[in-house]
Amino acid sequence: MPGSLAQRMRDGEILLGSFHALRDPTLIELVAYCGFDFVMIEYEHGVRDVETVQHLIRAAEVGGVEVLVRIAVDDVGLIGRFLDAGASGVMVAHVSDAAAAEAAVRAAMYPPEGSRGLGFGRRQARDGVSRGDWGDPVRLNQDTLVFAIVEDPEGVQNIDSIVRVPGLSGITPGSGDLALSQGLDRAHPTVLGQVDRIYDAVRSKDDQFLMAFLVDDPSAVAHAVSRGATLLLFGLDSMMIPKMYKQLIAAVRDALASPEPA
Repeated sequence: MPGSLAQRMRDGEILLGSFHALRDPTLIELVAYCGFDFVMIEYEHGVRDVETVQHLIRAAEVGGVEVLVRIAVDDVGLIGRFLDAGASGVMVAHVSDAAAAEAAVRAAMYPPEGSRGLGFGRRQARDGVSRGDWGDPVRLNQDTLVFAIVEDPEGVQNIDSIVRVPGLSGITPGSGDLALSQGLDRAHPTVLGQVDRIYDAVRSKDDQFLMAFLVDDPSAVAHAVSRGATLLLFGLDSMMIPKMYKQLIAAVRDALASPEPA
């Protein structure tokens, strides 16, 4: 049996995740069977609630994978609920300074590393039945992941202090919002330079500090890994599914337009 997602990351495995905005447990379960190491559920954007996320987490568990949840920086108060529901960690969007990263870590970790209260959600009940462990804070802290998504110029300026926050698991560069906030294209040299600045700050840390990267094109994988990314996210499902169907329809229409000789 593989170890926890957090331990596998610390061991240096390159892990693949699927990123989901659609609120369908069956889709999550089917994707989990495809060979991904984890799924990430979108909570920063769109309309959903904590109970819906819990059902999505349960579906991922049926498929044998762990779950991260992306949340807005203003929603760190929900982190404990997502972890109680069974998530293995969170990615916090728009972290622009060390104080925001510290707030996320405090919300996710039990004392003395944080201020999370000892609740008894389904995650604790699951572990209590299967392991006889109803909430060992030391183990839970070790298995909990907290990533900061740095996607604002201010965050890039503060990246050296962000990566030094105790308890923070890693960084995810957000080139899309970095570009949007400056009125630039993602391929603009300024944006590329800012992403490189984030990479360099992460690589200056020890090997236990992680880098996650959102991949929208498989050709970007080699570059991301060469810069130190060990967690690769593919998606969003709401974009990938239409793209795949459009490619299928185009291929079928091409075949119909050029039938083989009888």
